[in-house]
Amino acid sequence: PFVGPTGQMLNDFLFKAGINRSECYITNVVKFRPPLNDFKKLHLINVDLNESIKELWENEINKFRPNCILAVGDVALEAICGVSGILNYRGSILTARDGITKCIPTIHPAALFSHTSGEDSRGGLSYVYSKLIEADIIRAAEESLTSTIILPSRDLTIAHNSLDLVRFFREYEKLDKCAVDIESSNCVPICIGFAFNRHHAISVPLLQSIGQAKLTDMGDNELDECWRIIDKELRRVKIIGQNFKYDEFKLGLIGFETPNVYSDTLIKTRVIFPELPDKRLCTISSLWTREPFYKDDGKEFKLGKSKIDQLLIYNGRDCCVEYEVDEEQEKDLIDLSERFNVPLMSYYYDYMMKKHKFYLKLETTGKLVDLERQKELKKKYTQMQN
Repeated sequence: PFVGPTGQMLNDFLFKAGINRSECYITNVVKFRPPLNDFKKLHLINVDLNESIKELWENEINKFRPNCILAVGDVALEAICGVSGILNYRGSILTARDGITKCIPTIHPAALFSHTSGEDSRGGLSYVYSKLIEADIIRAAEESLTSTIILPSRDLTIAHNSLDLVRFFREYEKLDKCAVDIESSNCVPICIGFAFNRHHAISVPLLQSIGQAKLTDMGDNELDECWRIIDKELRRVKIIGQNFKYDEFKLGLIGFETPNVYSDTLIKTRVIFPELPDKRLCTISSLWTREPFYKDDGKEFKLGKSKIDQLLIYNGRDCCVEYEVDEEQEKDLIDLSERFNVPLMSYYYDYMMKKHKFYLKLETTGKLVDLERQKELKKKYTQMQN
């Protein structure tokens, strides 16, 4: 397994993680090369993928009982954990099919190379993904020291009345930095979450129902009181968010104001790691937290068919994760500032974050265009070009 360019890359990644290849047990899910390297064509050589997975567990994993498995590529991820979507799950600390073994998935190095086979000609992933593979293998090396699975502890609560909300904000009344996140359905905000640290968040329904879908048992007066409390806190706290322009715009449509947007983890990521091709929260959290991939919890929620608690818990988790990402990225900002002697902290807070409100206004208002002048210039530059 792993010969040629991909094997050399794997060796280099292992070396950076402090491991020699000889210290690892390396195997393939399927012990035969698929025709044209296409797993869908295994039947042409009388190989059954499911049978190969069964043999992998019986003959190798169950005998060796490893502390941690590095699942390289989507086929390995499915074989070990029973899920697919390597770009989503990479870097996550997962429990394998047996409910015991620890697994860290990562992208297959071969995905960084271009693929050409007839009509299916496509380029490989950006080479920047090699930094993500490197981070995943370093995590796997750390996790291999013990078989124990330790994940972040989150206390995710749901406000069933205004008193729950009062108690939550009273607990953190001396703190002013707060992660805020909303969830929407058909562009309508239906809940909002708050977290003053990485461990505890609360999520609040904003409406009694949407159509036939019931969101909360609170009556009008109780919900009105929740709105008053939310409005007061949104004006008081320094807000941390992920791509908060979206949240701020939606909150503005229903009357809430957020004057103190303090930090945005999407913008912070652009400052620290601008080359990162995927800046979704799930990718960012895989680098700066130990939270496994959970974003499908939000996608799988169906209004009116799923329990609303599923969405509210998901909303609260987003808040805790965003707060933790922001804290860990702050350490990187300070470290990079000192290491390279550049004023990154000032650049981020005094320049990048100051543009947030301007861009929001620009996107929501639009630009006034002088159409007549535009025609004149088009004619002028067409003539010059000719």
